Amino acid sequence: MGTTLGLMTFTDGTMSEDGDDYEVIGEVLDELDEVCDAQGVTKLSEFVDMHSGPQDTDDEDDSYERNDEEDPYDMTDEDGELPQSGASDMTWFDPEDGLESFRAVLDNVHTVPSVADDPAQLQDEIESCVHALEATSERGGTFHLALLG
Repeated sequence: MGTTLGLMTFTDGTMSEDGDDYEVIGEVLDELDEVCDAQGVTKLSEFVDMHSGPQDTDDEDDSYERNDEEDPYDMTDEDGELPQSGASDMTWFDPEDGLESFRAVLDNVHTVPSVADDPAQLQDEIESCVHALEATSERGGTFHLALLG
C-alpha cells in the first residue's frame, strides 16, 4: 500500500487522532496482512476507513476549513480541533478486534521480510497502536486506521 497511516478513535461523541503517524506500518501493510492471514486474524487493511483521508471542502458542512497550502491532509479547524460532524460517515471498529490483529503482528514481526533485519521501528509503531487501542477499549470507544498520505 505504501502510505502513512494514523489511528483515529471515537469515544463519547469525540473523534481524535492518537498523534502518531505510522509510516512503516503503511509501507509494509500488505506484508502485515499476510501475517494476519497466517495467524487467522483480521487483516490490518480491513481497519482502514477510506472516508478519513483528505476531505472535500466543497461539501455543505462548513464546521472546518482545510488549509491546502500547509497540509492537504489536515482536517482540523482554526482551533486545531478535528471536525465532529464527519464521524458518522466513517467506519468504526471494535478496538478488541484491532488488538487481536496488532498483537498477532507484534508476536510475529520478525517474519515480515522487508523489516526482518531491523524490525525495531515497526515494532515501536505496532506497540504504540496496541497501547492506543487498549486505552480506547477501556473508554468504550471505537477506532479505525486513516490514510494520511
